[in-house]
Amino acid sequence: MSTPTDDQSPIEAFLSRYWKDREAGAVRELHEYLSDLDDLLRRHPGADTQIAQEYVSLAAETQAEPIKPDTQRVGPYEILEEIGQGGQAIVFRALDTRNQKEVALKVLRHMGSEQAVERFRREAAIAAKIEDQSGLVARDTWRSPLRGA
Repeated sequence: MSTPTDDQSPIEAFLSRYWKDREAGAVRELHEYLSDLDDLLRRHPGADTQIAQEYVSLAAETQAEPIKPDTQRVGPYEILEEIGQGGQAIVFRALDTRNQKEVALKVLRHMGSEQAVERFRREAAIAAKIEDQSGLVARDTWRSPLRGA
């Protein structure tokens, strides 16, 4: 188990460990994470509460119903192929049928909590301000009415 660095906040140290464990399929109990971070938590009173809240939010995401396109369409987007996967989402090459433009479509694996959805929207808003070297830019967010728009 790696030791948190002095420049890491307790929440950063927790999230780093949590995502590493989640990718390995071995998420631990909250008390185990808190125990691992005991020295860091002593220097940051109240951080254990923040970690507990984040742990509960992440657990809700994990237990939520997985979202996988069961057709070749997600809203106005026609799925062409899967590009890649991460811990929270699947990215597809898709066609926006409204303007016939090819797009990268990121679909959350689990709806989870409202905090997870809001985090996803904030990420999209930030991405919309950045255009990478390939010319990709976030242009839209969309939520399925079947998932509680």
